[in-house]
Amino acid sequence: MEILPFEYMQFAKTAPAGARIALTGSGLGPPPIEWLGDARELVDLRDSGAHGTLFLREKIAARCGVRPEEVLVVPGASAAIHLVAAVLAADSAGDAATRAVVERPAYPPLHLEPQAFGSVIRFVDRRLEDAFGLDPQRVASALSALGGASAVWTTNLHNPTGIALTADAMEELAETAARAGSRFVCCEIYNEFLGAQRIPYAAALHPKAVTLSSVTKAFGLGAIRVGWIVTRDRAFLARCEQAFDHIDVNCAMPSLRIAAALFDRIERFEQNARQTATAGREAFLEWALKESTKGRVEFAPPGGAVMAFPKLRDVRDTLTFARRVRANHGVQVTPGEYFSAPGYLRIGFGIDPAKVQEGLAAVSAELDAIRAEC
Repeated sequence: MEILPFEYMQFAKTAPAGARIALTGSGLGPPPIEWLGDARELVDLRDSGAHGTLFLREKIAARCGVRPEEVLVVPGASAAIHLVAAVLAADSAGDAATRAVVERPAYPPLHLEPQAFGSVIRFVDRRLEDAFGLDPQRVASALSALGGASAVWTTNLHNPTGIALTADAMEELAETAARAGSRFVCCEIYNEFLGAQRIPYAAALHPKAVTLSSVTKAFGLGAIRVGWIVTRDRAFLARCEQAFDHIDVNCAMPSLRIAAALFDRIERFEQNARQTATAGREAFLEWALKESTKGRVEFAPPGGAVMAFPKLRDVRDTLTFARRVRANHGVQVTPGEYFSAPGYLRIGFGIDPAKVQEGLAAVSAELDAIRAEC
């Protein structure tokens, strides 16, 4: 097993520190603790044992439209990606474990984790001219070119663009993967921003599909490190649980109780996510439309999360551009290079809309400076 550098994570952990305005976040900040009930009950340190996640699995299952025995609770979406990649590599017949199809632009672990377990990756591009959709025919072509693969890896809503795939598209992609003997794996952590309007989860749409998610992004509870793997293929889920046994018994019990309290009060959290995303998205769209009329930005409107992925027409090296914006304005943005897409920026707008506007004005000022230099 080769541990490959995860450059984006190093950036995410360090780059926003000290910035006057950070447009780097892809989720919400932590909620007031009182939203979750009595804090003393939440930090109850009693351990309910090896099967102590049932009380939380029931709540996740109800949300996802599956049964509790089709849910495995793990320490965050990152652990979920790692475990699924490990099991896919171990369980694939013949040499299929050495192949995987991954969307691009891509959240890096979608290809780094399969690569760590020996997979050769074939990317399928989500293109701006197609509004960053994921075409099942192009996925089928990639699978055919590989001669089969262990999995098709994707996200919904898409990270980094915030674009939503419809239920019909998800179902077709899952069936496309299944016909090729592959498994459709979808990280749906940003789908939670849609609340009651969220797209049906992959695991509910297809019996072999796998849904990954967590409480981190839409609900601001990243600190508790609770995520889940959902699939109706119980044999596959049992293998994931077997792999998890090599890591731990359960997530920390206070974290599990906090997550359960979240689902008991989910309406308030969903309202907060919806309002924050709507306000931030309006600020982003106002800026993007203005810049597009100047011929400097191309973009596809995001579908409901707190991030967008505009293309800067005059800038190819967005790593250097981001450093300029930080040095000259104290504003940190995320270069598209971290998602295999130079020339783009991931803009996080899950903060005060006035700060979003001010941060984007700094991006515009640097675009002005670049044109003046030409």
